[in-house]
Amino acid sequence: MKQLALIVFIPLILVINSCTLSHFLKTELGTEVDKFENRKTNYLHFNFLPSKYGVASIAFDLQRIDVDDRIMSYSIIIRYVHADWLFIEQGESLVLLIDGRRIGFTSEGSSNHREVLSGGSVLEEAQYAVDYSTLQMLAHASRIEMKIVGDRYYVTREFEKSNFDNLRNFITRFPTK
Repeated sequence: MKQLALIVFIPLILVINSCTLSHFLKTELGTEVDKFENRKTNYLHFNFLPSKYGVASIAFDLQRIDVDDRIMSYSIIIRYVHADWLFIEQGESLVLLIDGRRIGFTSEGSSNHREVLSGGSVLEEAQYAVDYSTLQMLAHASRIEMKIVGDRYYVTREFEKSNFDNLRNFITRFPTK
């Protein structure tokens, strides 16, 4: 019984203390099919970026949506989990330095995609349109630095080898047709 309590409560305590979720969730590459709408969503989930301070967990995820076997769109989805809200802004709220070259991305922000998780952490999501050539540039870059702008402050991260590997796996598995 003591072991079960440790198995259940230690991860909960770690999440409550805002330790990175990347220790708990494995990167996932897959496809979801909605046969009613003839829609397919190809995705990269849980592509967590490393944090130097062990605070907010941030995932840089991707998706490709196909309808009637035609590619409709590619998107970057930022998932932010922390003890406090960032309130990701509408407009240019994602900025990447790709090998020193600045590229800004706009979105509607996270206003329609916020929730309180069990344990009191908060989740925000913001979605950014991106074209395939930019995804290729990201996957083959040497260095990517990221900034996410909220209405209170901003957060930064830098990609590491596993993040680049995940991007390359996505574009290899889900290329343009």
